[in-house]
Amino acid sequence: MSKAPEKAGLKNQPPKSKLPKRNFLLTFVTTLALPAAILTILSKPEYLGPQIAVVLALVSPIAFAIHDFWGDIKRKESNLLNLSLNLLIPMLIFIKLSGENQLGAKTAVIIAVSIPALYGIADFFRVGKFNIFSALGVVSILLTGGIALLELDPKYIAIKEAAIPGLIFLGVLISIKTPYPLIKSIVYKSGIIRLDKVQAALKSRNTESDFNRSLTIANLILALSFLLSSVLNYVLAKIIVKSPAGTEAFNQEIGRMMGLSYPVIAIPSTIVLFAALAYLFYAVTRHTGLQLEEILVDPDAEEDEADTKEEPDMDKLAKQNSEHNNPVQ
Repeated sequence: MSKAPEKAGLKNQPPKSKLPKRNFLLTFVTTLALPAAILTILSKPEYLGPQIAVVLALVSPIAFAIHDFWGDIKRKESNLLNLSLNLLIPMLIFIKLSGENQLGAKTAVIIAVSIPALYGIADFFRVGKFNIFSALGVVSILLTGGIALLELDPKYIAIKEAAIPGLIFLGVLISIKTPYPLIKSIVYKSGIIRLDKVQAALKSRNTESDFNRSLTIANLILALSFLLSSVLNYVLAKIIVKSPAGTEAFNQEIGRMMGLSYPVIAIPSTIVLFAALAYLFYAVTRHTGLQLEEILVDPDAEEDEADTKEEPDMDKLAKQNSEHNNPVQ
């Protein structure tokens, strides 16, 4: 007996549900505001004390991560959560909890360094892909901890701060001589460009060599962003970090440097990075003759198209089955 009539109703089922949008206020409170309040107010000895405060400050963002995206690699991590675990919480531990009557300088270093390092390692296992930038971030924070715990000269902080983006700068320059320049790999692998359409247009217009020259220029602009970051990192570290390692003053200076790194370093470097991407998209449209909206992938349209392909016309199948089971005499 045919089962097609039972499946006929599948055509009218609602489309697959998309990932719900995050509530910004809830995300801000759980990942930033609440941990900050706990570490700055409740960490005082007359309230919770530093040890319990650190534990409680981590509960909220970790619970958010587990609930929000940790089980689904398609769900991108929250930028606020990233900011909380990689910057805010370690910074506050360095600045607020390094005193001898609190965590102590070395214990504060161990805890402050462990949080972003463990978060980076855990995210690697969640995604299952190696990311050179995330790896360098983990190495950087571990080097900071090593310099502090070994009580090395503070000048090594400035050298380390300049070395990480400096290595990326050299890597971008080297990638220009390979078939896969870094900016090309970033944009092409991001899935935001219709590669088949772009490559076909370049070939039909015979502008592939011109486009490759534009890629080289975009890579040089990208390299400039990392060179700028390297210089600014070094200058900021030399200005702020002057106290001997292993002291409360050193930890507080590290915390202040972390806090200033975003407005002083990240913003100018990001502006240069966006300039590189803007130039790349300009080059794509110029050499292909296509409009920007023609080369960009529309995620919603792609998902709808995939759903349409996956869902057969069940009414048509039911009719075919009925004709097959009840042929005309």
